[in-house]
Amino acid sequence: RILEIGMFTGYSTLCLAEGGACHIVSCEKDHRAINLAKSFIEKSSFKDAIEVLEGPAADTIEKLPEEPFDMIFLDCDKKKYMVYLDQIIRRNLLKIDGTLITDNVLFKGLVPKFDYTEENGDESSEEDENKLARRHLRIAKAL
Repeated sequence: RILEIGMFTGYSTLCLAEGGACHIVSCEKDHRAINLAKSFIEKSSFKDAIEVLEGPAADTIEKLPEEPFDMIFLDCDKKKYMVYLDQIIRRNLLKIDGTLITDNVLFKGLVPKFDYTEENGDESSEEDENKLARRHLRIAKAL
């Protein structure tokens, strides 16, 4: 099982489906992009393996049944990756030995900065997404 958050035209969705027998749940908020993606998916041999959900990523993640995925591919609003990661971890949506892939972490060659407040209430410090991801105990490696 694969969860794709942000599918745009469905190119990555179809590439993921080519990897073998799987079920893909793909989420997208842009109705026009969904229509275009569905036109490509319907022409493919993978149409029965791909489920498309429409809506904002945070809302969609919250509505998913708590059935862990083998892989999750984040390819959406880059500045909200940590929000989505927190939701994924909190809701146990990624299997213990699962794979999380984030696209464009170095978007346009830049490392996005995020405000992060230490748990002890200290002033917020800026750390890049990769360092924040490694703070989650379930994340083994972040590159």
